[in-house]
Amino acid sequence: MHRPLGYAQISALALLTDGVIMPYRDRNTVESWISEYLASRAPEALHVAVLDKNFESGPNSGLVVVELRTASTITYAHPVIAQGVPRWIVTFEPRSEALDLDTIELEQLSADIGALSGLCIFLQMKTDAALLAHDSTRAQTEPDPITS
Repeated sequence: MHRPLGYAQISALALLTDGVIMPYRDRNTVESWISEYLASRAPEALHVAVLDKNFESGPNSGLVVVELRTASTITYAHPVIAQGVPRWIVTFEPRSEALDLDTIELEQLSADIGALSGLCIFLQMKTDAALLAHDSTRAQTEPDPITS
Protein backbone atom coordinates (compact mmCIF):
# COMPACT_ATOMS: atom_id res chain seq x y z
CA MET A 1 0.00 0.00 0.00
CA HIS A 2 1.33 3.41 -0.94
CA ARG A 3 1.90 5.90 1.83
CA PRO A 4 2.41 9.61 1.11
CA LEU A 5 5.91 10.97 1.53
CA GLY A 6 7.03 11.19 5.13
CA TYR A 7 8.60 14.21 6.73
CA ALA A 8 12.12 12.78 6.40
CA GLN A 9 11.60 12.38 2.65
CA ILE A 10 10.02 15.81 2.37
CA SER A 11 13.12 17.46 3.79
CA ALA A 12 14.90 16.25 0.66
CA LEU A 13 12.30 18.11 -1.38
CA ALA A 14 13.02 21.51 0.19
CA LEU A 15 9.67 21.97 1.90
CA LEU A 16 6.98 23.57 -0.22
CA THR A 17 5.62 26.95 0.69
CA ASP A 18 2.78 29.03 -0.69
CA GLY A 19 5.32 30.80 -2.91
CA VAL A 20 6.39 27.59 -4.67
CA ILE A 21 4.24 26.30 -7.51
CA MET A 22 3.80 22.55 -7.47
CA PRO A 23 5.28 21.25 -10.74
CA TYR A 24 2.37 18.91 -11.52
CA ARG A 25 -0.53 21.33 -11.05
CA ASP A 26 -1.86 21.86 -14.51
CA ARG A 27 -5.00 20.50 -16.07
CA ASN A 28 -3.23 18.48 -18.78
CA THR A 29 -1.04 16.67 -16.25
CA VAL A 30 -3.97 15.85 -13.97
CA GLU A 31 -6.07 14.73 -16.97
CA SER A 32 -3.27 12.40 -18.09
CA TRP A 33 -3.06 10.91 -14.60
CA ILE A 34 -6.85 10.39 -14.51
CA SER A 35 -6.77 8.76 -17.97
CA GLU A 36 -3.96 6.45 -16.85
CA TYR A 37 -5.89 5.48 -13.72
CA LEU A 38 -9.20 4.90 -15.52
CA ALA A 39 -7.55 2.88 -18.33
CA SER A 40 -6.72 0.18 -15.80
CA ARG A 41 -10.25 0.05 -14.34
CA ALA A 42 -13.68 -1.12 -15.44
CA PRO A 43 -15.44 1.51 -17.60
CA GLU A 44 -18.12 2.06 -14.96
CA ALA A 45 -15.56 2.50 -12.17
CA LEU A 46 -15.92 6.28 -11.81
CA HIS A 47 -17.33 9.16 -13.79
CA VAL A 48 -14.61 11.79 -13.56
CA ALA A 49 -14.06 15.21 -15.10
CA VAL A 50 -11.08 17.50 -14.67
CA LEU A 51 -12.02 21.15 -14.47
CA ASP A 52 -10.07 24.32 -13.96
CA LYS A 53 -10.51 25.48 -10.37
CA ASN A 54 -11.69 29.09 -10.52
CA PHE A 55 -11.54 28.70 -14.32
CA GLU A 56 -7.90 29.78 -14.60
CA SER A 57 -4.85 27.93 -15.81
CA GLY A 58 -1.84 27.51 -13.60
CA PRO A 59 -1.23 25.97 -10.20
CA ASN A 60 -4.93 25.94 -9.25
CA SER A 61 -6.13 24.08 -12.33
CA GLY A 62 -7.05 20.45 -12.59
CA LEU A 63 -9.84 20.05 -10.04
CA VAL A 64 -11.05 16.41 -10.20
CA VAL A 65 -14.86 16.25 -10.08
CA VAL A 66 -16.40 12.84 -9.43
CA GLU A 67 -20.00 11.84 -10.10
CA LEU A 68 -21.36 9.42 -7.51
CA ARG A 69 -23.94 7.08 -9.05
CA THR A 70 -26.49 7.20 -6.25
CA ALA A 71 -25.85 10.58 -4.60
CA SER A 72 -26.18 13.97 -6.24
CA THR A 73 -23.69 15.43 -3.78
CA ILE A 74 -21.06 17.57 -5.50
CA THR A 75 -17.82 15.70 -4.89
CA TYR A 76 -14.31 16.64 -5.93
CA ALA A 77 -10.69 15.79 -5.18
CA HIS A 78 -7.95 18.38 -5.01
CA PRO A 79 -4.55 18.79 -3.41
CA VAL A 80 -3.95 21.02 -0.42
CA ILE A 81 -0.70 21.97 1.25
CA ALA A 82 -0.73 20.84 4.88
CA GLN A 83 2.41 21.46 6.94
CA GLY A 84 4.32 22.11 3.73
CA VAL A 85 3.28 18.80 2.13
CA PRO A 86 0.79 18.36 -0.74
CA ARG A 87 -2.02 15.92 0.09
CA TRP A 88 -5.00 14.96 -2.06
CA ILE A 89 -8.29 15.39 -0.23
CA VAL A 90 -11.92 14.85 -1.17
CA THR A 91 -14.59 17.45 -0.58
CA PHE A 92 -18.27 16.53 -0.33
CA GLU A 93 -20.35 19.69 -0.75
CA PRO A 94 -23.31 20.08 1.64
CA ARG A 95 -26.67 18.69 0.63
CA SER A 96 -29.96 20.49 0.99
CA GLU A 97 -32.03 17.31 1.39
CA ALA A 98 -31.77 13.89 2.99
CA LEU A 99 -30.39 10.95 1.03
CA ASP A 100 -32.36 7.70 1.21
CA LEU A 101 -30.75 4.63 -0.35
CA ASP A 102 -31.84 1.02 -0.63
CA THR A 103 -29.24 -1.72 -0.17
CA ILE A 104 -28.25 -1.82 -3.84
CA GLU A 105 -27.82 1.96 -4.01
CA LEU A 106 -25.87 1.94 -0.76
CA GLU A 107 -23.55 -0.71 -2.15
CA GLN A 108 -23.05 1.40 -5.30
CA LEU A 109 -22.23 4.44 -3.18
CA SER A 110 -19.79 2.37 -1.14
CA ALA A 111 -18.12 1.13 -4.34
CA ASP A 112 -17.92 4.70 -5.71
CA ILE A 113 -16.30 5.96 -2.51
CA GLY A 114 -13.89 3.02 -2.54
CA ALA A 115 -12.97 3.81 -6.15
CA LEU A 116 -12.56 7.49 -5.25
CA SER A 117 -10.21 6.48 -2.44
CA GLY A 118 -8.19 4.40 -4.90
CA LEU A 119 -8.04 7.36 -7.28
CA CYS A 120 -6.75 9.63 -4.52
CA ILE A 121 -4.07 7.09 -3.58
CA PHE A 122 -3.03 6.99 -7.25
CA LEU A 123 -2.98 10.80 -7.50
CA GLN A 124 -0.90 11.00 -4.32
CA MET A 125 1.62 8.53 -5.75
CA LYS A 126 1.83 10.59 -8.96
CA THR A 127 2.20 13.80 -6.95
CA ASP A 128 4.98 12.35 -4.80
CA ALA A 129 6.79 11.08 -7.90
CA ALA A 130 6.45 14.46 -9.66
CA LEU A 131 7.83 16.27 -6.63
CA LEU A 132 10.77 13.89 -6.33
CA ALA A 133 11.52 14.24 -10.06
CA HIS A 134 11.23 18.03 -9.80
CA ASP A 135 13.60 18.08 -6.82
CA SER A 136 16.05 15.79 -8.60
CA THR A 137 16.05 18.02 -11.69
CA ARG A 138 16.46 21.12 -9.56
CA ALA A 139 19.35 19.52 -7.65
CA GLN A 140 21.13 18.76 -10.94
CA THR A 141 20.81 22.36 -12.20
CA GLU A 142 21.58 24.25 -8.99
CA PRO A 143 25.14 24.46 -7.66
CA ASP A 144 25.89 22.62 -4.43
CA PRO A 145 26.39 25.28 -1.75
CA ILE A 146 28.83 23.03 0.13
CA THR A 147 31.18 22.36 -2.79
CA SER A 148 30.74 25.71 -4.56
